[in-house]
Amino acid sequence: MAKFYLVVAVVFGLAGGVIWLAFLRPVAEQVRAGTILAKRFRPAESYSQQQPGISRGMRTATEIPIAEHDVLEIAIDGRDGSVSHALNRTAGRSFSVGQRVRVTYVERGFGLFWRRVYVLDVEPVEPSPP
Repeated sequence: MAKFYLVVAVVFGLAGGVIWLAFLRPVAEQVRAGTILAKRFRPAESYSQQQPGISRGMRTATEIPIAEHDVLEIAIDGRDGSVSHALNRTAGRSFSVGQRVRVTYVERGFGLFWRRVYVLDVEPVEPSPP
């Protein structure tokens, strides 16, 4: 039985190492210019979160509200594809389609297996066109 526990411990240790490499290890922030390709409005909505666990009492789902927001689709110079970034409505008003922006992001992943760009901040490089 001790061998089984040792194998389980090694498997979970390796899984923890993989999770750390993918999501937690320090990576350098990158700053590049880009162009806003699209700006989409997302209305306010909510989703339900059910509380897990065994309980003899009655539990109802918790409603989690999501405020209305704008989603910017940005083409970063020197990268293939586009990235998305959500902003509240007040901050989203200062951006428009075709505007040049400065994007701060981090790239996480496992070499050829998986890559994802996480946008941290978007700032206008030039004023928004009328």
